[in-house]
Amino acid sequence: MLVIGGIFVDVKGFAREKYMPLERNVGDVQVTAGGVCRNVAENLCGLGREAQFVSMVDDNAIGEQVRKGLKRLGVNVKHVIAAPRGMGMWLAILDENGDLAGSISRQPDFSALEAYLRENGDAIVAATDGLALEFDMNAEISGMMMALAKKHGKPVYSIVGNMGVILKHPEYL
Repeated sequence: MLVIGGIFVDVKGFAREKYMPLERNVGDVQVTAGGVCRNVAENLCGLGREAQFVSMVDDNAIGEQVRKGLKRLGVNVKHVIAAPRGMGMWLAILDENGDLAGSISRQPDFSALEAYLRENGDAIVAATDGLALEFDMNAEISGMMMALAKKHGKPVYSIVGNMGVILKHPEYL
């Protein structure tokens, strides 16, 4: 299965005592790889299925660590490219009760993936049995992958994390 979508890295800070927004807070910080399609690719491999992932990582040590982690889990990362701002990041602060006290989300810049798929998408889609496609990336990538899937007679399985994208493009369904 070909899985096409974004990668996020979640950085979560957990306050040990009462969270004070303007103070230094002692607690724990966890960094985990995430993203809906990254999770799908990982879980397919965990179920003994093949997963070829088409995505991006940041062009830095964190991105390389995420890429190596996927490879260790059995995900085919041949088409995971490195690019500036290639991954999304979510920074979350949780108070002493575990409730969200604040967050900042950085969306990936999908322009490098779009260019990569314009050059390689036809061959990638032709060689797979089906696509699991995240529609949250951008309309150009989604439209391109839908057209290639139709051209090659491949089924497309929709993955939606943001209903706003589908509401703007109901033709994808």
